[in-house]
Amino acid sequence: MCSALFANIVIGFVVPWLLAIYLMRKSSIIILITLPITSLVAILSNTFGFQLKFWTFTPLIQGEESISALPLDLGLYPVIACYMVYWIRNSQTNHLVILFVTILFTTLLEYIALLIGKTSYSNGWNIYWTFVSYLVAYVIVYVYYRILAIKHRFIDTP
Repeated sequence: MCSALFANIVIGFVVPWLLAIYLMRKSSIIILITLPITSLVAILSNTFGFQLKFWTFTPLIQGEESISALPLDLGLYPVIACYMVYWIRNSQTNHLVILFVTILFTTLLEYIALLIGKTSYSNGWNIYWTFVSYLVAYVIVYVYYRILAIKHRFIDTP
């Protein structure tokens, strides 16, 4: 169990934050804006998913299922969302296209985790519901960003 949790920490938290160093140097405001809302959405989503037994994630820690996913909730998901907002902010590409690519990318990562046995589904959950859950999560992050960008124009200035 220790090695599996260590792998979650390295792959789900350390590696994403190493990749976020570039973003911190380019636009730390994106991290300050995006990280809290994304972490909150990820933690809430995973907590409900574990409690409703829609999915499990290794290592299985009985009674504390969300601990296994916490490195991803504070690392991988927020960093991906930060890059999504950075791309939206600094690109002429349609925001919906960027949102869709981000959702597809995250769903693909989870599908790989499903294939290698890192996660498993039950109670009618499947990869399509996973796509929908990421759609809802990233739309919340996007709307939150847009509200702040409109209210405080300095946020939207690259």
